[in-house]
Amino acid sequence: MYGEQGVVLMTPYPSIAKLFPIEPTDAELRSSYKHLRKAAISVNRSRGQYIRQVRERDQIIEKLETDLLRFTQDAQLDFQEKAQLLSILQRYKEVFSQLEKAGDEMVEGVEEYRKGRGTFQGARPFARLISACYAFAQAWRAAKDIADIQAIDTGV
Repeated sequence: MYGEQGVVLMTPYPSIAKLFPIEPTDAELRSSYKHLRKAAISVNRSRGQYIRQVRERDQIIEKLETDLLRFTQDAQLDFQEKAQLLSILQRYKEVFSQLEKAGDEMVEGVEEYRKGRGTFQGARPFARLISACYAFAQAWRAAKDIADIQAIDTGV
């Protein structure tokens, strides 16, 4: 590639000069134009595909964020329900232990009464039976109160 007076015209980047000569012919210009046009079309298609993929990704991320938020809200409700259930179960445990103690007292009181009937020990066996009955009645009322609380707590 020689310019006027035999001076060599060089581009700063020799590799570019091979693809894009300094003074191309009409056929080279047409070929380069077609090549650039195909490249531009390809880039535009790729850009469109990339934009579509980004939008799809954004929609998926938004859906996942919504699902995660719903899951955390559900988990929070589950945690609250579990805490309520544990509270009710703790109350039941206390009531059942009271009922068990009262039942044991009643059984022991009845046995003491049976043994003491013939010995005329007085009112001590009756007092033990009556106190066991009071303890049982109190535990029974506590169990009924728990059932009423459970009916009120419709969330559990």
